[in-house]
Amino acid sequence: LIIAKDTDGHFYIPSRNFNNMADMREGWGYYMRLDEDDVLIYQRQRRDDAPECSGLPAHAEASFSTPVHKAGFINQTAIEPVHLPVLASTEQNMSLLVSSEPGISGEIGVYANGQLVGTGVLQDGVCGIAIWGDDPSTTSKEGAGKDETLEIRLVDENGEHNIRYTVIEGDLKYTTNSILVISINGIETVPDEFGITSIYPNPFNSKAAIRYNLTEAGAIQLNIYDLTGRLVRNLVNKKLNAGSHSMMLDGSDLTSGFYFVKLEAMSKTSVMKVILVK
Repeated sequence: LIIAKDTDGHFYIPSRNFNNMADMREGWGYYMRLDEDDVLIYQRQRRDDAPECSGLPAHAEASFSTPVHKAGFINQTAIEPVHLPVLASTEQNMSLLVSSEPGISGEIGVYANGQLVGTGVLQDGVCGIAIWGDDPSTTSKEGAGKDETLEIRLVDENGEHNIRYTVIEGDLKYTTNSILVISINGIETVPDEFGITSIYPNPFNSKAAIRYNLTEAGAIQLNIYDLTGRLVRNLVNKKLNAGSHSMMLDGSDLTSGFYFVKLEAMSKTSVMKVILVK
């Protein structure tokens, strides 16, 4: 067994001793890739820490339950990010396994051409992330396209940071059902350019994540205006450290239409258009 995945993108990679999938459940769909034909034995057994008749899948000597007791095996329950949005399934994904050096914590955001396509939370220096691909059956772009280059950043309470990392396995380009493994070596805190870097999704229905860079510390204003130039809302008005930052725009009380998001700081200005569609 090379990898097993559920419909939420959680996965089990035996060779990496990592699993953030729950036990397999009867009637649910799963993806499995093996290096040769074999037989999946679906076990029902009772454990002290599980309900009677809990479904436990097994493949040869590797199962979803027994590796928990192996030295070095990581068995996680995926938790939702706070600073980044939770992305909806597009039914196509690739799997990213992230590890980090001690002292590095936060959330991981994966981007393809500025669009957020995967999020996860480091837990004890490790996390598994589903990188969602575009759904070809729709006219909008919901995820990464084939062979699009992926960017990986760290987000914490101080904002968004570029990171230094090593690719252990795979390629930094999106391919459905592929595996990417990286190790984070350090954090780069100061961006090279000032301004709003992305608003995702755009157009948006109710909420959108705004990302922006500050090349030095200082007081900032982040505002949203309508097409007439009228100030609609002040989003941020405070002093921030240099670095990459993000905030969530809640447009649930706004009317559909075009708006401008304007960042002002250090005698510099950056403007990006956003479309609200309800």
